[in-house]
Amino acid sequence: MKKLFLVLTVILTVITGVIVNGAGYTTKPVPSNNSFKAYMSYKAITSRNSPQYKLQQRAVTGNYGIRTVNGRYCIAVGSYYTTKIGTKIDIVMDNGNVINCVLADCKADAHTDRTNRANPNGCVVEFIVDTSSLDSKCRKMGDMSYAPSGGLQGNIKALRIYDEVI
Repeated sequence: MKKLFLVLTVILTVITGVIVNGAGYTTKPVPSNNSFKAYMSYKAITSRNSPQYKLQQRAVTGNYGIRTVNGRYCIAVGSYYTTKIGTKIDIVMDNGNVINCVLADCKADAHTDRTNRANPNGCVVEFIVDTSSLDSKCRKMGDMSYAPSGGLQGNIKALRIYDEVI
């Protein structure tokens, strides 16, 4: 039975590109040419009864103006990855950096490609920010890749979607 499970897992991985890990997360592929990382104001989340709004009540403004919950950057992604607000997500960069995040909002399917993974401009991850604290270079360029740490520069290799919710 274990061999059958292993064979089925390998086949599913080859077909979908999704890697299921026994460590409690699934690694999902991203489209290529995805170095642009947009941002949106947390103040755009206005529905007081929504999980998004409730999560922002627990968030604080951290480095570069990015909102954080439990030390994880607040982000929005397309529905291909997950729609469960509070889901832990790691951004795995091509350069080896891993950025710890949490799903704080969902990109509308109408604003993503046909696979619901990226915006037409190639943006896979949108950071939720406090625009009054936003890093000036990020604001000027409209791209969080310009954050002074350099950790957000370059393409995203994959997203790890955890089974765990904050």
